[in-house]
Amino acid sequence: VDEYVSPGDGCGGPRSQQEEITIDGQPGRVAECFGGPIVATVVAGGRLYLFTLGYSDRDDAREFFDRWVATIDLTPETAAAP
Repeated sequence: VDEYVSPGDGCGGPRSQQEEITIDGQPGRVAECFGGPIVATVVAGGRLYLFTLGYSDRDDAREFFDRWVATIDLTPETAAAP
């Protein structure tokens, strides 16, 4: 996860050091940079979920992101297998 999906611009640091977040009852991590993207990752049911709010000039970007992820239902049992 650190190598492939963590923010590459030096924000957030390694996933293990990012702020904790809960999405649909599952523990995850969230990284954000001032004026940059907000990126959350959750591993559940053998799958990695990646949620991103791109670069935003919203003053309430983190609040907006938190309200959005509160609506997410993770359903790994319905995901298509490769």
